[in-house]
Amino acid sequence: LKHLCLAYINGWVYLYDDHQDINPLKLKTEYQEIINAEWSPQGDILAVGGTYQDQYETKYSVNFYNGSLKLVKVLKVRLILFYD
Repeated sequence: LKHLCLAYINGWVYLYDDHQDINPLKLKTEYQEIINAEWSPQGDILAVGGTYQDQYETKYSVNFYNGSLKLVKVLKVRLILFYD
């Protein structure tokens, strides 16, 4: 199970076993821009939030993936806010 996530602003998500992994799982999301990505407390679900284009309108959603980057749920939201 991969535990290290790199989520790039351009919509790509890479999952690694560790910092020495040379074969990450790669996923090109539907997002024009990834805003945030976080693991669940148990480390088995990855939440990725971002923006996508729907015709002429920018919309937001949070996609939930398992450790194999299989999409398990999509949550459409009005806006994404996160706090440090």
